[in-house]
Amino acid sequence: MVIEETTYAKLISENAKKNPDKLALCSGSDSYTYKELDRITDVYASKIIQKGIQKGDHVALWGFNSANWFLTYVSIIKAGAVAVLLNYSLPVKDLAELVEFTDSKMVFYGRNRELTKDADAAKRLAELSKLSEEKTFCYDDGSVDFKSFINEDADIGKVAAITQNDDPRRDAVIIFTTGTTAMPKSVLLSQYGIINDGISYGAKYAEARGESICNTLPMFHSFGLMVVSLYIHDGLTVYLHELIKPEEIVKVVSTYKPTDLSGVGAVYAALVEHPEFDIKVIPYVRICLIGGSVSTPAFFMRLEEKFAHAVFLNGYGQTETSPALSNSSPTDPIEKRAISVGTLMEGLDIRIWDEKKGFVKTGEVGEVVVKGFAVMNGYYKLPPEKQPFDKDGWLHTGDLGCVDEDNFLHLTGRIKDIIIKSGENISPAEIERKIIEKDYIKEVKVMGAPHPVTSESIEACVVLYDGKTFDEEDMVSYLKTQISKFKIPSHFFVFDEFPLLGNGKLDARKLKTMMLMRLKRLRLERKLEKGLQVNTTIVNNDVLAITPVLGLVGTFSKEMQFAPKRVEEITEAVEALLKERILNAYVDVGQITIQIVLYRNFMRICFSDQGDKFFIEENEVAANTAKTILKYVSNYNKESDPKGGSVYSLDFNWEKDFDLLDFLANK
Repeated sequence: MVIEETTYAKLISENAKKNPDKLALCSGSDSYTYKELDRITDVYASKIIQKGIQKGDHVALWGFNSANWFLTYVSIIKAGAVAVLLNYSLPVKDLAELVEFTDSKMVFYGRNRELTKDADAAKRLAELSKLSEEKTFCYDDGSVDFKSFINEDADIGKVAAITQNDDPRRDAVIIFTTGTTAMPKSVLLSQYGIINDGISYGAKYAEARGESICNTLPMFHSFGLMVVSLYIHDGLTVYLHELIKPEEIVKVVSTYKPTDLSGVGAVYAALVEHPEFDIKVIPYVRICLIGGSVSTPAFFMRLEEKFAHAVFLNGYGQTETSPALSNSSPTDPIEKRAISVGTLMEGLDIRIWDEKKGFVKTGEVGEVVVKGFAVMNGYYKLPPEKQPFDKDGWLHTGDLGCVDEDNFLHLTGRIKDIIIKSGENISPAEIERKIIEKDYIKEVKVMGAPHPVTSESIEACVVLYDGKTFDEEDMVSYLKTQISKFKIPSHFFVFDEFPLLGNGKLDARKLKTMMLMRLKRLRLERKLEKGLQVNTTIVNNDVLAITPVLGLVGTFSKEMQFAPKRVEEITEAVEALLKERILNAYVDVGQITIQIVLYRNFMRICFSDQGDKFFIEENEVAANTAKTILKYVSNYNKESDPKGGSVYSLDFNWEKDFDLLDFLANK
C-alpha cells in the first residue's frame, strides 16, 4: 500500500474537486455533497477560531452519530484543534471528569442520551467541568444552519493557512479507552494514523466494497471513526442514524439501499430478529463489517447464513492502533474468518512477543506488538515510563495471540482484565468501586464471562459482612444511579470467602473458575426448567428402524448413570412403544420423531407421528403392550401435536442420589 501524508482537509478538498456533487453524508433529513462538506467545514472551522480556539486546543464533541456530528468533528480539526470524542452513553458526572482531565476549552454537543432525559444536561456538564455556559455550543436542533454556510461570505483565510501547513502526524483526536483503573485513558491519535489505517483496512475488500455504507458503530469509538474516514477518503457515501436500533437500521437500508453495513455482533443479531429483515435488509446488503469481538465461530457462521447474500468481515485492533491491526477479506474461507480475526494488515509491522523468547515463531503464542502508521502518539498526561512502548518503540497491546502459517491472527486471551461487552471496553475496577460502597459488601471482584452474543457478560463476586444479607434489587437500583446501565453485572454471586494465594493475595484464577462453575449451573438450571433437548432422531415406519434407536437409548441411559437393570427397562419400554406404532398402529403413522429431553428430576423420551389412535383404545394385544410400557415408566403422557397427530412421552426418574445439575456442570 501507499502510505499517505494527508489530512481530512486535503482528502475532502480533493474529493470535492473530483466529485463535487457526490453525496458524502446523510442522516435523517440532513445530507451533504462533497462540495458542501468541504465548504461548510471551512466556514465552521473559521467560526470555531472566532470563538477563541487556537491551534492545539482541546475541544470536546458530544452527541449521537449524525452528519452534523461529522461536520463538527472535521471543523474542529481544520481549526487546528484536537477533537475530544465523548461517549454519548455516559452520565454527565463522568463526562465532566473527562472534559476537565483533557483540558478541553469548549464542548460542542448535539442530541445525546443524557439530553433525552434532562434538557439541562449540557448546562450541568458545563458547571461540573468548570466551563462557562458560553463555552458550550449546540450544533443540532436548528442551532446551526450548516446549509447557510455554503453561500456565506466568510473569511476562511486563517483556516486555509492552518490546513495548508497542517501536520498529519500531530495530535488530532482524543478517544477514551478503559484501562485497569476507573479513569479511562486518553488516547492521542493522528489524522495520519486514522486515515492510513482505514486505507490498509479497506484494501482487504476494495473490490467487493460498494458505493455506500450504513454505519451503526458509534463514531466516538475508534473503529466507527476509522470506517467512516475510509469511506470519506474514497469519495463514497456514508449513511448515519442517531439510534442504533433494528427498526432504524432497517429503515435506512430499505430507503437508501447501501450495500455495506458496519456494526457489532449484538446489532447484527438484533437485525436478524426484525420482522422485515428478509424483505428490507437481505436483498441489499453484501458486505458486513463486524466490530468488537464476534464471540463464537458458530455465532459468526449463523450470522452469515442469515444475511444470505452478504460476507462478514471480522477484524482486530484497539483504540491505541487507530484501531485496526488485522481484518478479513471476502475471499477468505468462512472457516478462517469465523475462527480468526483476519490476516495482518499491510504497511504495519505486527509481531508476536514473548518476554523470555523475544519474537516467537509461527503458531507460538505471545503478546501482540506493533510499529507503524496506526500506532497512537501516546496517552495524554501519562509519563513516558507508563506509556505502553518498550525501549525499541514497540507498542505492547496486552493481547495474547498467535499467527498461523497463512498469516491469520488468532487471539487467545488478554493480559489485562478488561471486559469487552458488545465491543465496549469496561473496567472492572470502576464497577467494583461502586459495589463496595454498599454497607453490606465486604469484598468484591468483577470479572467477565463468555457470552454467545455480547462476547462477554459482566459478573460480580461478593463477600458479605457477618450477619448481613445480599439485596440484589437494592444493589441494581443503586448502580443505575452510579454507572451506565450496560456496565451493571448480569449476576451477583455471594461467597463466604474468596480463595487466597499463599502470600495472602486473592487467587483470581481460582475465583474465576468457581464463578464460571456457578454461572454454568445457573444457566443449566434455567434450561432444565424448560427441558434441555439433547437428541432428535427421525426414523421411517419400519421395524428395521428400531435397532439403532434402542442402541442410542441404551447408551445414553448408561451415560446418565442409570443402573444396568434400569437401562434394560428403559430400552424395553421404548421398544414396546416403537413396535406398537410401527406394527399395531390404527393408521399409517409415517415417519416417527424421537426426542430425548432432560429435566431436573427425570429424563423424557418423546415420540411424535401422524397416527391418530392410541393402541390401548384399539385391541387387546396393544393393551398388553401398553401394560409393559406403563410398568417401566415413571410417568406417561399423550398430547396432540400442533402439527397434527400425537406426541407420546415416557418419563424416567433419575436414580436415587443422582444430581443431574452436578453431572452436567462437571462435564
